[in-house]
Amino acid sequence: YLLFPDRSRLAITHEKVEQFAAQFLEDPAKVPLSVKKAVDFQACSICPRRHTGEFCHALRPTLPFLEITDRYVSFDQVTAVFRERGNGLFHVKHTTMQKALQYVSVLSLIHYCETGRKYLRYFLGVMPLMEMKEVAERIFLNIFWNCRGDAGKIKEIVTQFVEEIRITSACQIKRLNTICKSDPFLNAFAAVQAATELVSMMNDEVLERSFNDFEKE
Repeated sequence: YLLFPDRSRLAITHEKVEQFAAQFLEDPAKVPLSVKKAVDFQACSICPRRHTGEFCHALRPTLPFLEITDRYVSFDQVTAVFRERGNGLFHVKHTTMQKALQYVSVLSLIHYCETGRKYLRYFLGVMPLMEMKEVAERIFLNIFWNCRGDAGKIKEIVTQFVEEIRITSACQIKRLNTICKSDPFLNAFAAVQAATELVSMMNDEVLERSFNDFEKE
């Protein structure tokens, strides 16, 4: 949930995504035919469904909210509230629009993207309001545990993960550039891409330093 200074709020839920995404794409006033046919609006080169003629599924979490988010710029202040599934625990953070929308960007690239879904397990424990360095550390740890410390497998997965998210996030930024009137979503996707780039810089020594810093706090 995003709570704005004027006391309005935006609930970002799976139900809203499904309800409004299809309507948005079918409305020529919101996505003109010229935009739909634009080169930047087409499927990524690595999308397994690029030859089906379908719209990119990764657009679905962003489309329902553009009309509202386009009223703001990246560094406008907002209160972000995240409710964990299952235990009902709430996390609240006063932050910027750009950082608040990083969660939607992760949804787009990992939950909805046909290519990104295979990396979903590596986002276990990633909380949307984390700093990007924390996100990168959590992803690397999940890869490390999933590979049981096998250095060769870790390197292979990290290399593929970073490269594919680099491609899909760049494609999303290009697509949104054709329909966004402001920059919060664009910068949110750029931030998530930067976090994945950080994963490639992670190693045992970096994680050891992170653990040591945590113990000193």
